[in-house]
Amino acid sequence: MAELLPVAKIDNGFFFESDMLFRLNTLRAVVADIPIPAIYGDERSSLVIWKILMPFLGKNIANTFRRLVYSYFLRDFTIASVELIAGLILIGFALIFGGVHWYDSITTNVPASTGTIILPALTFLVGIQLFLGFMNFDTRNIPTSPLHLDL
Repeated sequence: MAELLPVAKIDNGFFFESDMLFRLNTLRAVVADIPIPAIYGDERSSLVIWKILMPFLGKNIANTFRRLVYSYFLRDFTIASVELIAGLILIGFALIFGGVHWYDSITTNVPASTGTIILPALTFLVGIQLFLGFMNFDTRNIPTSPLHLDL
């Protein structure tokens, strides 16, 4: 599998392992966790958590979006792709529409009508249901067949 990995694109810092797992996922490689005990001598770690936390988080978010685009829009387009798009649109609509009308109701001190309350509530629930359907598909969509013949 190392021959298939784009080594030049893999991060060289503390993000190395996470980035390599992302690249292996784009190849649909089966990854096995092999525990290796850490043996430390007198050396000190150069890791400073507060300095690496935000870049690490940003790189993980970027890789998550890349993985979703690669897996569900470039390589394959399934019902999960539709669930993701529709779910996010409905949730966004519900939050914006409901938020605007809630703010309007609060500032004018006029209660919102039942329909104005039900519309964002219903679209939010349907959007969440679609997004949960996508999450179910995504968590089950893991490779099970090794790509290398010796495995």
